[in-house]
Amino acid sequence: MKKVISLLLVALLLLSLITTAALSVAAEDEAKTQVLYEIPNEVAANQKDGKSEGWRNSKVDSNKAPLEVMELDGQVGVGGTFSGAEPNYFNTIRFLYYTATPLDMSEIIYIDFDLYISDSSKYTADNSIMVEICSSGRQDASEISTGIKPELKEGWNHIRIDFSTLKSGSSEPFDITAWNFFRLCINGPYDTQGSELTVALANLVFWNGLNEEGLTEEEAARKELMATIQPALDKVNEFKHIKSKDHINADNLASIKELIAQAYELYNALNEEQKDLFTAEDGFRILKTAERAVEKYEEEQAELTPPPSDNEGGGEGNGNEGDGDGTVEIPENNGCQSALTIGATMSLLLAAAWVAFAARKKN
Repeated sequence: MKKVISLLLVALLLLSLITTAALSVAAEDEAKTQVLYEIPNEVAANQKDGKSEGWRNSKVDSNKAPLEVMELDGQVGVGGTFSGAEPNYFNTIRFLYYTATPLDMSEIIYIDFDLYISDSSKYTADNSIMVEICSSGRQDASEISTGIKPELKEGWNHIRIDFSTLKSGSSEPFDITAWNFFRLCINGPYDTQGSELTVALANLVFWNGLNEEGLTEEEAARKELMATIQPALDKVNEFKHIKSKDHINADNLASIKELIAQAYELYNALNEEQKDLFTAEDGFRILKTAERAVEKYEEEQAELTPPPSDNEGGGEGNGNEGDGDGTVEIPENNGCQSALTIGATMSLLLAAAWVAFAARKKN
């Protein structure tokens, strides 16, 4: 009895270890599914330097507009209304963000954000946007950065930056496992027309390109396309076993032809991108294989069936046809009989002429 109990305890222990290991793997997979840092639209303190968490404008100590939480066209962001009356119009526009909790960016692929501009004509091809991230807690130290020149329309503009395009811009190395500072600057020619420009930033996100399902954008798009073409694929898979005419017979011919027609109807309803994926998933090859198999089968059946005779079953003839067996009877010696009839007629005529001659001579 003790031996049985010991064996049960060992089995329970093994089961517990297996379950724990499985849960650990599942937790690890879940952790790797998504790396997403979304920066809140909050303003903490507007100052040039310091360690206050949140957004600020580094030019505020020069009596420039501070950043504030703004609702523009139904979306909330952080920004300000900047005056062009001063000679450093665009260079007053700075967005700085600091966090006291460093973040690991080892798996980051994209930096995404939305940028609002009230007058896109103020932003020209000569302007540029500089994006900088640092692990020093301040600008221009332990940084990587990049400059971009997006085309901006009036209102909100979505911008994506490939993380790999950010390059080192300082002598101190950037620690990719300890990011804690972000800066965005709008640079370019100055405006001296005394106008105002509202600029705001929202939804700053650092992410690894995976959605909630752990899929890249390409994978997610393909999954969506697959859902669209799946009915057509399911239809062609119903005759996936049809590889030649030998897999078709009189019993299944009609149903296979109907399936092919239905598959073509579904296929023709797809757009070009969906048709390309349908082909890539081998759907079109299966469809054409089955279609060719049907054609070969019908051609073979046509060759095996002899064509009907022109005189099959009897019918109206020319007087020389038989009794419907397809043969024609031809009278024999027909030419000799005609010759004999003519000869006999001539003999009778000669005899009559001789009798008449003899009678005249007697008289």
